[in-house]
Amino acid sequence: MSAQTAITAIDASDEQLMIDLQNGNRDAFSELVERYHQDAIRLAYYYAHNWEDARDLSQDAFIKVFQQAQSFDPRQAFRPWFFRVLTNHVLNFLNRKKRIRFFSLFERMNDNDDGSWAEKIAEPGSAENEFSSRQLVWNTLDQLSPQHRSVVILHEIEGLKEQEIAETLNCSLGTVKSRLHYARKKMKKILANEVK
Repeated sequence: MSAQTAITAIDASDEQLMIDLQNGNRDAFSELVERYHQDAIRLAYYYAHNWEDARDLSQDAFIKVFQQAQSFDPRQAFRPWFFRVLTNHVLNFLNRKKRIRFFSLFERMNDNDDGSWAEKIAEPGSAENEFSSRQLVWNTLDQLSPQHRSVVILHEIEGLKEQEIAETLNCSLGTVKSRLHYARKKMKKILANEVK
């Protein structure tokens, strides 16, 4: 990659990089991998709960992006499109293995709350309590349907906005809002019963 190409790639939007890739510029693909490889591994891990699988799955997703580059519409946002490719690939992998396990630690209970659920449950300074609280959150999330778990993971962990989640999961914005509302309500109810 020449210095001029590197500067151009770094300054380009994700969508422009996809256009460049469609035109045969492999440096554009390298820049996209550089931008998204950490997010991809993290998202795959939250579904698969195995770092080795997560790395393999994220690499597979980038291969799919390269292979499907011509089908990408540059008028749409790249990020939700990429997360849809990755999420579909991970879920297909887990379905084949018959071991779908979804869990996570939230960053927030809701948009107006700064603390994680685990922090609210655990007593400060106790590693044992912290581990127990994490298990509690994971077990609670595991009681949601796959559809509700997916919106929670994408919103609370990856920080996608509701519209981006709708694009990622190929559903309506209203469906995303409804699933998030239901998931939060159910998880709060489960956690409230667990910590009485």
